[in-house]
Amino acid sequence: MELVNATYKGHWANDKPDGQGEYHQHDGSMYTGEWTANEKNGAGYYNGSSGSYRGDWQANKKHGMGKFTSRDKVVYNGQWAEDEMQGKGEMRWSNGDVYAGEWNKSQMEGKGRFSSGEVVYDGGWKSGKMEGFGKFTWPDNATHTGQWKDGMPHGAGVRQWQSGASYLGFWENSKKTGKGTYTTPDGQMYQQEWLNQHVGRNFKTGKGPMWIGEWLDVATGSLQGAQEDDYTLPLFEHDSNWDTNTYETVDL
Repeated sequence: MELVNATYKGHWANDKPDGQGEYHQHDGSMYTGEWTANEKNGAGYYNGSSGSYRGDWQANKKHGMGKFTSRDKVVYNGQWAEDEMQGKGEMRWSNGDVYAGEWNKSQMEGKGRFSSGEVVYDGGWKSGKMEGFGKFTWPDNATHTGQWKDGMPHGAGVRQWQSGASYLGFWENSKKTGKGTYTTPDGQMYQQEWLNQHVGRNFKTGKGPMWIGEWLDVATGSLQGAQEDDYTLPLFEHDSNWDTNTYETVDL
């Protein structure tokens, strides 16, 4: 039967598509699968200008389990609710980036793991950004484990370097703040006070003479002048159209 700007071939009930059927629009988009009272309902396959979807439908919306592939080869496979990625699912980008975890209204939210090459973040998310407790790993195996907010270290955390050095303290918008403990690769400990990413006071603790001075080199533990931690953090920005991903960097 010919419809306005569309063609439907399949089962009918009460003069409406109902059961198995195939629908083609004149713009090239199509749906084949189950219908209930003129609505896509049940298992079906859709192919249109934005991409293709194979999975569950309810009242003309993606709902249940399904796989969507965009024209840019971004693939989401997981749970849906009323056309939104909702629940647990995995997204893969054409450049190899992967997020696997929880979603809320098509944004990464809850617990999940994001990887981009050797860069990995495993922890909490909110509105597409790292938030809550999580662990970030850089390509050189340096890590930051602790609290995050709005995509940045914020609150208590531990920074560990490949050299074996570590810093236990607090961050505010990715900058060290307040009191903390720096441990050198050979186990020497320094109690420090930070303001605006610069150390103000530095007290050596434990056995041996007390040393008061400026910051230590984060890689070697050698005494130097005041020095900032120069690690940068690639932040993942989740686009609501979920067909692109971009990065920016912030100083840590």
